[in-house]
Amino acid sequence: DTLFRLDLDFADVGPLVFIGQQQHALRPALILLLERMSAMARPGLILIESTAAAIQDTALFKAATELELHETLMGFRALDLREHNLPVELADCALESRWRPWVVLFSRDDPVSEQRAGIVHSYFAARATDHGRLPILYVSENTGAYVPNAFRLEGHTAIVNGLAEFPQQDVFAANDSYIHAVKVLSTEADLQFMGSKVPFARDGHVPALKR
Repeated sequence: DTLFRLDLDFADVGPLVFIGQQQHALRPALILLLERMSAMARPGLILIESTAAAIQDTALFKAATELELHETLMGFRALDLREHNLPVELADCALESRWRPWVVLFSRDDPVSEQRAGIVHSYFAARATDHGRLPILYVSENTGAYVPNAFRLEGHTAIVNGLAEFPQQDVFAANDSYIHAVKVLSTEADLQFMGSKVPFARDGHVPALKR
């Protein structure tokens, strides 16, 4: 009956990689991003690699709805990078990214959209603030764990891409986004990190994480 609280936050050295089924990892990862944004009073970025027709059709949006955070997510600047003609020039969006959070869609099967995602990613990944670097959540919803080839996922990033177990060393050679990654295990019952765990509430919500 004892609730174990996790001292879980974004890491400087590498990304947090959520291991386990995606539906179990999305909610704590989203909460972690929003809590970090709130603590910093700065925007964050959500990158979604998906075949969904729109943001509202993604598993992430479903998780946000279950957490009653969908209205918060609707406040993000949404952009589908798979569209042939974007409604805005990406170069013109750098200024907006300084005050407004973004959520973008791209596809592993569309190299142009992945390159565009890399541009948006650079707006957030390279920016330092008085409270640290801006938080980023990367979600891959397609079958087969995937991390982008067009850009690196480094520190202050959470990765939710359906990994069943932590990558082997040979995967590191193929994509160095995992080299300095920190593992977080998500199950239906709890969230485990550095030898401790926090049970999920019965309604599926995540108890407040220790800071």
